[in-house]
Amino acid sequence: MYVKIKESITNLKMHYNRLDESVVFLRDKIHAAYGKKVINDLDKLFKTTSSNEITTALTVFLAKNWRLIQGTLLSYTATPTLDVTKLLCTVAEIVAQETKGNPLTLLIPEVCIEHLGNKFPDLVPKDDFSLSRIISTHILSTDNRSLLPVSLLLKTTLSPEPEKLTKPYYDYHHHDDPFVSPVEYERLTNHSSLTQALVEAKKDYVRMSSDDSHLLGHLTQLCQQLGLNSAYGGLGTQENAASGAYPAIIAFMNYYNGLSESEKQRIPEQLNKEIVLLLTLGSNPSMNIDATQTMDTCIATRRTHLVTAMREQAPLLSSISINGTHKEKLIAAAKTHFERTQKALDEALKSNKDTQGFDKLGISSRLLKELGIKLRINCFNELAIIRDLSVAEIKEVCEDPILRTDIIVHMKNLENLVMFVIDTLPEKLQAFLMSMSNDLDFSQEFIKSPQDLSALLIALDVEKIEVVCTAMKKALPGIIKSGRDFSLVLEYLTAEQRTAVCTAMKEALPGIIKSGRDFGQALRYLTAEQRTVVCTNLVPGHQADWGGIESLLPRQRETQDKLRAVQYQIYRLQTSVDSKQVDTLLIQTIKVLKGELPPAEYQKLGEKMKGASSPALHILGILMIALAIVLAAVAVVVAPNIVVAAAGAASSALVGAGFFRINRPIGLAKAVDELGHGFVAQPIN
Repeated sequence: MYVKIKESITNLKMHYNRLDESVVFLRDKIHAAYGKKVINDLDKLFKTTSSNEITTALTVFLAKNWRLIQGTLLSYTATPTLDVTKLLCTVAEIVAQETKGNPLTLLIPEVCIEHLGNKFPDLVPKDDFSLSRIISTHILSTDNRSLLPVSLLLKTTLSPEPEKLTKPYYDYHHHDDPFVSPVEYERLTNHSSLTQALVEAKKDYVRMSSDDSHLLGHLTQLCQQLGLNSAYGGLGTQENAASGAYPAIIAFMNYYNGLSESEKQRIPEQLNKEIVLLLTLGSNPSMNIDATQTMDTCIATRRTHLVTAMREQAPLLSSISINGTHKEKLIAAAKTHFERTQKALDEALKSNKDTQGFDKLGISSRLLKELGIKLRINCFNELAIIRDLSVAEIKEVCEDPILRTDIIVHMKNLENLVMFVIDTLPEKLQAFLMSMSNDLDFSQEFIKSPQDLSALLIALDVEKIEVVCTAMKKALPGIIKSGRDFSLVLEYLTAEQRTAVCTAMKEALPGIIKSGRDFGQALRYLTAEQRTVVCTNLVPGHQADWGGIESLLPRQRETQDKLRAVQYQIYRLQTSVDSKQVDTLLIQTIKVLKGELPPAEYQKLGEKMKGASSPALHILGILMIALAIVLAAVAVVVAPNIVVAAAGAASSALVGAGFFRINRPIGLAKAVDELGHGFVAQPIN
């Protein structure tokens, strides 16, 4: 009965003994160590167990083996084609014949095998539904108690709402969640190139029908998919590095082909060359065969060149989008493509065709300890293994100084860091960055300037921006040293991203804003609400007393808008204003801004000017009143080289309006010199 198993053990033992000890990549090491352990343990079991106890011993062995590998990259659903998995399937089938049991429950004890409805079969292996077929077409639930069929994805619709799928097999006695979780759904979609193609087709349709998305977004997503599917750690293999990347390339090709010729001509030349080369590879997969020998055609290599060519092109790429003329045709094509991919998956599953899929599970520190393997990173793609660990495990392994060095060496550049951050869950990202940021070398290696930090943040959602800024708290003073640096970080971010940055960095703001110039630059790209965040965290006593200005920001912004509205009129009318009157007003404005004249007296002067017959003086009077109201509410003295936001905004508008532009004894240059450089004149075009 067990002769076949003993023969397999002998053959596999020879195989593992011949394995080259110089195996480099971690997954290969794990598979090799696991294979040797299983073969040696089984060999010992057969040599030390009597024939009448062998069935019981094998049952115990299978249960013990499952406790070791459950939920990891060695789980049977994750290794359906591994020689050791095939051997253990044979063991389970033979033991099941002896015990009249179910081989699946021998392999995976406590797994739920009964379906409560009638749309899916019970998980009982038979001729047309073998044990190997079951583990190759299902993934493991996160609680390790049920299997989820890949065929669940056939229920995918074109709705933009997240799919809500019910688990066909779940144990209600344990109060399991009957719905597929987001993590489980992601693993279902990553099971094979067919499942990936289906989900990507849906995303393509939803994007096309509901978004006016730009080229930058599509290129970023394409790079994510290329990284996911590259060899060693992704879905690809050495022999065919990333066949799973082709659906993503095809989806991007559809978008790229939808761009008008005029839009394509705006793409930087080097970047466009990389795009065309990649699309050529995507349309001819045979060109990527044996990529280890032809590195120019390797998908991973092309991704690296593509990301490099994209660097510092974000503003331009975000302005390039699909012309409305092509949009309806592209939406129809996207729907047809979705229906074809869904049909292809359905036919493959019904015909028992090998989809070459497997469950994308990760490692655990417990597994590595059991196998006697030290966690080491040998290339960038292996950094994905970090994401497979739990939060506690990430903190634990990142304490290893050798591993920390491995991470820095193989992260290589800012582009790779961006891709890693995008692909990592927030809670795991926080654990990783907090652990790594204790070593300033990590941050300083990849983020050396405000522009580098902006390049990282621009690709992230609000939650991850908060994680990154919090984790980099120690490194930020070396990156953002002034208000100008702060504005460079914010310049190309969305309003939501800017709010997240201001909130996350609020404690660091007093160290950044040291002068009126810094203050003005820091506020440059912010809304009234965002400015409030900045001002409320400029604590009194830090080089200057900023007072209660935070309560005034909405009025300040409103006043500034009103001042700018009359800018052109002032410029036109300035020549009709009497020279002595202008000199007097200018002197009084300087005094009130410096705190030498009470705002109330300045306001009275403004009221007087408002009643003047001269249109120019009338408008100047209105401006003076507005400035007086602002200063009265702020009630602070402006120190040399320090101009509060309210005064700066109002005076900037006065300067821009032409109030200080008339060539008088006290002109613009002297006014700016006396007041400091806290406000910037807005030139009239």
